[in-house]
Parts: sequence; C-alpha cells; structure tokens
Amino acid sequence: MSSSHILNQFLSLPNELISHIFKYLSAADLIESFGDLPNYRLQQLFAFRISLMNLKITAAEPLVWINQYRTIVQQYVKRVVIDIEFAENILYIMPKLDALTIIYDYETEYYLNCFVAHFQTVADVHVGTLTLSTYDGGLNTNITNLLLNGNGQFPEHTLNVSDCRLALNIHDLPSHCQLRHLNCIVQEEAFLHALLACLPNLETIKVGLISNGLELESDIFMNAKFVGVSTETDADSDVQDHVVLSRYIPKKDTPNIIVVAPPYLRYISITGDIANFDLLSQLFQLGSKSLKIIKLKVYAYSIIDPEQMDRVDNHINFDFSIDYQLLQLPADFDWKSYIDAFSHRPVLRCEEKRFCCLSSTINKTVFWLQTPKIFVTSPQALCFPQVSV
Repeated sequence: MSSSHILNQFLSLPNELISHIFKYLSAADLIESFGDLPNYRLQQLFAFRISLMNLKITAAEPLVWINQYRTIVQQYVKRVVIDIEFAENILYIMPKLDALTIIYDYETEYYLNCFVAHFQTVADVHVGTLTLSTYDGGLNTNITNLLLNGNGQFPEHTLNVSDCRLALNIHDLPSHCQLRHLNCIVQEEAFLHALLACLPNLETIKVGLISNGLELESDIFMNAKFVGVSTETDADSDVQDHVVLSRYIPKKDTPNIIVVAPPYLRYISITGDIANFDLLSQLFQLGSKSLKIIKLKVYAYSIIDPEQMDRVDNHINFDFSIDYQLLQLPADFDWKSYIDAFSHRPVLRCEEKRFCCLSSTINKTVFWLQTPKIFVTSPQALCFPQVSV
C-alpha cells in the first residue's frame, strides 16, 4: 500500500479522532510526521496541538535536530523546556515563546545568572511565562532582583518559581515590576508584603510561606493536640494516629510592615506557616474591591479572631483551611464557643458530604477538633443547625 493511500485514509478521519491521535505523540514526533504536510485542515489541527505542547531539550543533540526543522519549529512551537546550558541557543532560534521552562541546579546556577542578565537587555526576545525548575530549593538575590527589575522585560507577564525560594533583600527591591502573575516561595511574611508593594500590575499570586514570623524551639512535642478550621470535607483531611512535630513560636521582635494590596489583584493563594493573621487580614480587606478569590491553607501558631474572617467582603470566594499547631492555651479555653463563632455568616444548606455551607461564596466548610486519636466533625458534634433552602 502506497504512502499516499495511507495518508488519504488518515485524512478521511474526523478532526476529533485526529486530535485524539495527536495526544499520543510527542512534540518532536508531530513535527517530523506532520510539520510540512501540504494539507490546510491537518496543518490547523497540528498547529493547535503543537502550540500547547512542551518541546523538551535536555541535551546538545536536539539543537542539531531543531536546525533541521528550523522553519517548522519557529512557526509553530510556543513552549520549550530546556536545560540552562542550551537556553541561550534556543532563544536565538526561537526568540518569541509563550512559555519557557529552564532546568538548573546548584552547579549551573552561574549560567542562569548570566542568561537572565543578558536577556533582560535583548529587545527582540519575548517570553510570556518563565518557569525556573531546580532541586536545590533556592534562587539567589541577584537573579531574583534581575527577574523583578522594573526596567526588564524577561519574563513579560508570568514568573513561576514554585520549586524554589526567592532570596530577597527587602531594602533593595525595585520600586516597580511589570509582572502580572507570580507563583513563588518566600521565607517570611515580611518578604511577601515587600513583594506585593513592588508589583503594582499583579493580578494573581500563589505563594508558599516557609516560616512566617516564627522561630523554632529546640524541644519536640509528642501527641500534641491541634485544632483545625477548614473548608475541606472530612474525607479530604489526613488523620494520623500519632503526631510528632517541631514546635514553632512567634518571634519576639517583628519588623514594622506596610501592607499594600496591588490595585488589580484578583486571586490570592497562600500556603504555609503564619505567626498570626493580622497582616493577611489587612491585605484581604485592602484588596476587597478587586479580589475575587482567596485560598488560604496555613498552619497558625496563634489564635485567629473569627471577626477577622467576617471582615472579608462577601463577594470574595474565601476558601480557607487553618490548622492550629501546638498551642499553649489556658485549660478552660472554650474551643466549642470559638469554633461556633465562625458560623456567624448564615448557614445556607447542608448536603451529602457537606457538613455546612457558611455562605454562597464558601462552597463547603467543616470545623473539626483533632487529637492523635480523636476526630470530631460538625454538625452533629458541634451542633450546627441544618437549614434547607
């Protein structure tokens, strides 16, 4: 059977089936097999699929292959994953990319530093989303400042460094950065608010807090009680029979922090450890006119005032999960009354696998008290009323 007959049979397939077949092929396979076929319908399907795929380059050999298919690659490939050693070469071949992921480690961080410094000054390079991926857990201050440089253009709108911590000098941050989307890890809450102050165009931020105004005590606590206030169902929670945790306490001396909410900020996701909720509460209130979604999943080391939750505007979809860890409280502290205070917003409905919904913008809420061998959920144990709509 001739190759033209096979091609005609393939072209007789519906678009949906061809698109499904494309999902099983790598970007390189697609380029070699379908990149230069003179068929408009197939080219449209090919162009759509290849624009969503990452072309992976982790060795020198693919650069030879790219030169062989240079015209097709330049025309259709929009996303690249590459080792830092070859990143400079690829941007000279493909200076306009929707997304670029650079893989580096401690030994190749020097190349990353030179790469970022160089391409902040190259006018014809346009990278929308830059992702830095490393196993070493850190990004030095020089690279961080280059990426946040207000006069820079690399990346154009999105920085994703979710694998590593940003090393920041709070007193030497740019006054203005063009980033609109940021996914990162920072060491303390002070760095988070310093970042927000220099990101006036920011629309979304996902941030992990390693420690937040906390210091580690040397002693280890066994079988410690902890309490959670959460929008997860009990099925989503991880209940352990035995808990061994290091103890953190809020630092005695904390710096004065100015809280600034970027005017276009509409989505916040925060995970990690917090000393208290005061500064985050201020941020959420300042951003209430633009904010649409807040996702908060934190370990807290001081009691959060339920009224601070109520001050968040009702139009905001507030999805929160707060675990209180190793608190030293008076023996007569009334957890029942405290947890009841979170039900100040009207209970709208109770559904299967949902213990209670606090508002139309909070999808599902479970309040639970947990010790190493006890798991109590509402509404039965905590007497939430069941109200139907």
